[in-house]
Amino acid sequence: MRAKQLLHGIIAAAVFIGLSLLLIGATSAGNRKAAARKAEGHSQRDAHSGHDHDELAECCDSDGEDSHDHAVAPADKEALLAMSCEHDTPIVKCNECRYEVGVAKIDRSLAEGLLDTQVVERQTVAETMLKLTGEVQRDLARVVEVASVGSGRVERLDKILGDKVEASTVLAVIQSSEFGQAQADFLTSKATLELARATFDREKNLRERQISSEADFLAASNAFKAAEAAMVAATKNLQLYGLSKDQVESFARRQTNGSFGQLVLTAPIDGIITEQDIVRGRLVGPADKLYTIADLSRVWVWCDVYERDLAALYERMAREEPTAADIRVSAFPDKVFKGVVDMIGSEVNRESRTVKVRVIAQNPRARLKPGMFADVSIGLSQNQSVIRIPKTAVMSDSADRFVFEHLKDDLWIRRDIVPGETKDGLVAVLSGLEPGITIATKGAFMFKSEVLKEKMGAGCAH
Repeated sequence: MRAKQLLHGIIAAAVFIGLSLLLIGATSAGNRKAAARKAEGHSQRDAHSGHDHDELAECCDSDGEDSHDHAVAPADKEALLAMSCEHDTPIVKCNECRYEVGVAKIDRSLAEGLLDTQVVERQTVAETMLKLTGEVQRDLARVVEVASVGSGRVERLDKILGDKVEASTVLAVIQSSEFGQAQADFLTSKATLELARATFDREKNLRERQISSEADFLAASNAFKAAEAAMVAATKNLQLYGLSKDQVESFARRQTNGSFGQLVLTAPIDGIITEQDIVRGRLVGPADKLYTIADLSRVWVWCDVYERDLAALYERMAREEPTAADIRVSAFPDKVFKGVVDMIGSEVNRESRTVKVRVIAQNPRARLKPGMFADVSIGLSQNQSVIRIPKTAVMSDSADRFVFEHLKDDLWIRRDIVPGETKDGLVAVLSGLEPGITIATKGAFMFKSEVLKEKMGAGCAH
């Protein structure tokens, strides 16, 4: 029994060894035939096909290993379809060579339900927005503090906090002894000048008739000049109290009336009284701020910009056109206020690592109130016409990015692209695609697997 089992084992081993030797021999013969086809194919290509080695790269490197650095497919479809391979077959139809130019073939029945396509079009992409938060503040170029130019007691209030005023509107009246003294000095100087002028004219006439002496004439001349100087000083003193030249002349004509010694405070600009620190009967002086008037038809919005966003903002402001900004506040959620960025701060906040940016906003109806918080959007890039494709259409191979374009029937070709920004599931294509072509947006992985077979030793046998 044991002898019979031993005999069966020897027979099984012999059969296994024989089959293995036959398999090895067949494989070696196949390799020799493939090498022969390779040599014959390259020879025929050089002699007959009309395509030199510049159209398709050599399949083997200096070490005798497959490099697979094959030719890049021409951009022109007709030129590609007209290309022949070493087998005297259109390269796009050759199951061994089409991989060299990135052509994949997928049966329609296999791709049905797995493949989506899209025609490439140019789209207008909205500008990139920089989102900031800010606070509304008064435009300091349109804010005026009103004070009395002389000491006195408040006699009358014509305008109070919150009132809208126009330039030259009377705000209050202050009874000032200092101002009264300045008016009296002016009147005295005026009378002195009139007397000195009359004396000088008389002495000049007498001198010309040689009736008066030279000394009397010179004395009258000096007195007249001194009176003129005093009158100029008195006039300037009144102007320091806020009187214009016309007001001084008007006062000189009427001399005295019920307004003697009264300082009239007027609004220097159009605006709203935002602060009031004056009441009737209070003693005030030049150092006291009595009113603050602000013109809120234009306001500032101060925003905080992080360091990382400064470069893009500087680049935007370097253009010739104004850097526009949209401003929104919670009080008016449906209203967009327009503004312009006019200044970037010179210092970085050490704690928040932000820089102040000033936006000037027009505010004709004074809806934007100082102290309001605001959301500000600043356009960094202009509206551009770009090609955008779904992210699912973009395949990768090491550092390369590519898509598959429909070539003909069930043939698809790899097109390398340079991708740009990805936003909302869409990729901007900087180069590599033209409008009007059809690409695979879903299921492109099937083409990738097919066209990359040569990297795994399939496809091109040489």
